[in-house]
Amino acid sequence: MNANCTVTVNGKAYQCQKELLISAFLENNSLGLQLPCGGGGKCGKCRIIARGQISPPTAQEIKRLKAAEL
Repeated sequence: MNANCTVTVNGKAYQCQKELLISAFLENNSLGLQLPCGGGGKCGKCRIIARGQISPPTAQEIKRLKAAEL
């Protein structure tokens, strides 16, 4: 796998492809993220902290998150 993204869960780092959804990566690796709305981005319960080069926040993210969380 040509990894270009690092996902850290409980202090352990995993490498994944940038194009893969974080929720899919966690599920594929049995890392246990709970997705109450099925990963549809409707409930805001499955939050992550993203660092580095990331895309601008979506309208949904701006609506759900406080300014300090963006």
